[in-house]
Amino acid sequence: MLLFGSGQVDITPPEPLPLGGYTARNGAAFEPGGEPLFARARTIGDVALVSVEMLTVPESLVAAVRAKSGEQKLFMVATHTHCAPDSQMLNDRMTLQIPGIASFRRRWLEWYSDRIVEAIRQARASQTRPISMFDIRQVSLPYARSRRPLGVPDNWATKVDVRFEDGGAETLLTVFAAHPTLYDASERKLRGDWPGQYMTRSGGLVFTGAIGDVSPVPEVPSSFARAIWRGLDCVLAKPLSPTISFSTHPIELAKPVPHPTFASTNGLSDSLANSIVAKFAPSEASITGLQIDDFLLVGVPGEPTSELGRSIRQFGHKKGLKVAVASHVNGWIGYILSAADYAQGGYEAQLSMHGPETGNRLVDAARRVISRSSKN
Repeated sequence: MLLFGSGQVDITPPEPLPLGGYTARNGAAFEPGGEPLFARARTIGDVALVSVEMLTVPESLVAAVRAKSGEQKLFMVATHTHCAPDSQMLNDRMTLQIPGIASFRRRWLEWYSDRIVEAIRQARASQTRPISMFDIRQVSLPYARSRRPLGVPDNWATKVDVRFEDGGAETLLTVFAAHPTLYDASERKLRGDWPGQYMTRSGGLVFTGAIGDVSPVPEVPSSFARAIWRGLDCVLAKPLSPTISFSTHPIELAKPVPHPTFASTNGLSDSLANSIVAKFAPSEASITGLQIDDFLLVGVPGEPTSELGRSIRQFGHKKGLKVAVASHVNGWIGYILSAADYAQGGYEAQLSMHGPETGNRLVDAARRVISRSSKN
């Protein structure tokens, strides 16, 4: 019998902290009067799914949550809102002083990890409702646009609902690829952006898809969230059996290296650029897979482009699986591009920290998870 639980904890800080997402804010602290931010947890069997309203989930935060909660099958995702406190404060590698980016503060790592763990504990304490089945809806929605020269948005949206033996039902999660940047750098208040609005509406979790080159179609966040909800609600649901499995596979990362244009763009010497990237970039990362019947959620620890997300999804289709790709899962290795896209340069390429083959290595790791899942 598969049981379901739910938890939610307010993670709005008790004092003003520097906002993340836009270096143009120059480290400005958030102003009062915004929206509360939350950590939302759902537990299914021995798996914990967590959506946190912040920019990224640094590896040190994931490690702290695992250590404090004891959860090994953890699928923790940042919504990537650009109107939350800078999550680099929770990154124990971020001991550098870089204008516009917050440095590590252990106090806040402990504060945030405690609250995320509390959301998981709430979910575990309420994990009493037997699941009868899941429903899945997938459809292409025209609400995202590419911001890279080689980009073509992969507009597939996915919604998974859970049905209970007592006759009730809830939205479990929704995946859609569009950067939560409907608020620009001039916004100084805390905002959940479109994922926060959608979660308030649906009651479920939001995982942003392969967002590495995708911006939202301009709209106010509430209308954007409503459009995605309505688009998915019109699609016929397909039942899935209440069976789940959890898996991981390492990504074979190359040695961290700055993009060829990183030093000149940022006014750095080559030696300093190499030193910064070597310290900041993680040396290890993994794909995380959550399988429900013939649906597989592929979690990526970074921001893959639409091209890579599409490649992963289409490979899954060939293996008989419905696949959705989620960004910002259990870590952040930066933007992830194909070799050709990396060579084009630009903002995303300069935040791709493991060389031009990272995209190929990501897709290879994802295919291994998919191949293993297709045999289950």
